[in-house]
Amino acid sequence: MSQASPPTVLQQIAVRKAQEVAGFYQQYPLEELQKTVQPGTRLFAGLVADKRARGAHFFITEFKRRSPSNPAIGLEADPAQMAKQYISHGATAISVLTDGASFGGSFADMQAVVALAAPAGVAVLNKDFVIDPIQVYLARKFGADIILLIAAILTDAQLIQLHQLALELGMDTIAEVHTAAERDRVVRLGLPVIGVNNRDLHSFRIHLNTVNVLAQGIPADRTVIAESGMTGALDFAICGAHAHGFLVGTSLMQGKAISPGEPLTNLTKKRYFFKACGLRRLVELEYPGPDLVGINLSDRSRRKADLTAFPGFPEHAVALFYENEDRAEEVLSGISFSWIQLYKPLDPMLPLARKPRILRAFTSLNTYGTSAFGADVLQSDLLILDGNQPGSGQKATYTIPPDFPVPFLLAGGIHAGNVEICTTHPMCIGVDVASGIEENNQVSARQILKIRENLDKLS
Repeated sequence: MSQASPPTVLQQIAVRKAQEVAGFYQQYPLEELQKTVQPGTRLFAGLVADKRARGAHFFITEFKRRSPSNPAIGLEADPAQMAKQYISHGATAISVLTDGASFGGSFADMQAVVALAAPAGVAVLNKDFVIDPIQVYLARKFGADIILLIAAILTDAQLIQLHQLALELGMDTIAEVHTAAERDRVVRLGLPVIGVNNRDLHSFRIHLNTVNVLAQGIPADRTVIAESGMTGALDFAICGAHAHGFLVGTSLMQGKAISPGEPLTNLTKKRYFFKACGLRRLVELEYPGPDLVGINLSDRSRRKADLTAFPGFPEHAVALFYENEDRAEEVLSGISFSWIQLYKPLDPMLPLARKPRILRAFTSLNTYGTSAFGADVLQSDLLILDGNQPGSGQKATYTIPPDFPVPFLLAGGIHAGNVEICTTHPMCIGVDVASGIEENNQVSARQILKIRENLDKLS
């Protein structure tokens, strides 16, 4: 007789939340709430409509103290101070985690944010695990303009009931999904704002392409929000291909995404990204220009790096493997990379992909139709479309359908003189270059700089 699987993090939270809700009914008599809670004005709906009419992305910035995947995001942070920063950055809304047990939040945190956000015309999202009508009343009581409805823990009837109650109280809802089945449910139910969480709330693993894959089944009249995993401009370029807005928390709380006073819109300025591949010397990691640097660890590559030459690797370093999963597991067990680039089918490599992001490279006959990728796209953070002989320097011939839906880097015979190939497809967000950065078979700082300058001219 097989043993039942242990409950996931989300399942554990849902059980605890039901107990917490029972306590709310003791602490806050429902009839009193129904009589005294003042409806809102659906501020968020108006703000989103304005942004969409202007073709501009909007940002929901988040205040949270900790999470099950990160126990020390901002334990001692001041919600009022963070709210001031977010408002100055140009946030459309501010999300506040009010769950105490798992996130260290409270209604007091939300009230501190509301006090500053409301006069500034910035909406406030009460982010919690909402499963009962009393939570909707409490969200409005403490000043929220929006509530989050997580499809994974709610039935269709609950989604409709809680959404309708929010509307009656002058609030909006964000229906959060992570799978195609959840997406199809909220689309069928007619919920207008859909947040696609790149993080699996059962395993807490993140894949940035989740939003791009799931967005394919969301009607154009709905609003799509990309949630989780976004830190820098490259992440926003990946997730912003189909999303109208972003929900960003940890990277802002930890000061990683933008500098003080810098507008959030800087994160979505049009630019082309550059991965320089085949670096083999420590000094090459310091050459200015690339957004990502590839360290080739494949046994069959002439650019294979000697790992003993590197005392460590920067955040933008990518460990590249063509084959030999056993060796890959051995290498990565002792070295921390932020990114891994894979050419072989993804499933055997998934044990390696605990935290690193996945660059999934394809070389399939230079013909790239969406049906060719399947689950490999969903279980990745960014695609590379390459020629049939990666790293050879031979110019590739590409057949990419005009409606190809997923952002990608283009590779295959690219150099400083032909980077304008980026502009030939709307989903191409940059280039991956190996031989094109070399002079006399050595990585050249001069060639890297020329590629960067020429890409910048295209933006």
